[in-house]
Amino acid sequence: MTVRAKDGTTWTWVRTSTSVVREDGARAAATALAPGQSVFAAGRVSGATRDARLIVIRAAAMHPA
Repeated sequence: MTVRAKDGTTWTWVRTSTSVVREDGARAAATALAPGQSVFAAGRVSGATRDARLIVIRAAAMHPA
């Protein structure tokens, strides 16, 4: 998945079998992810590869346009 920061910088994160998706404080299915959502992604970076260990779907009110 590609994540774009407010300044336009983009990073490609790889979802793995161990990636955890959270929404509203609870674990969510990867199918909860949709294009255009505001997310926070964190994980292991090795060279040019970024493995997403945690993806948090942020509420729209937390990140106004």
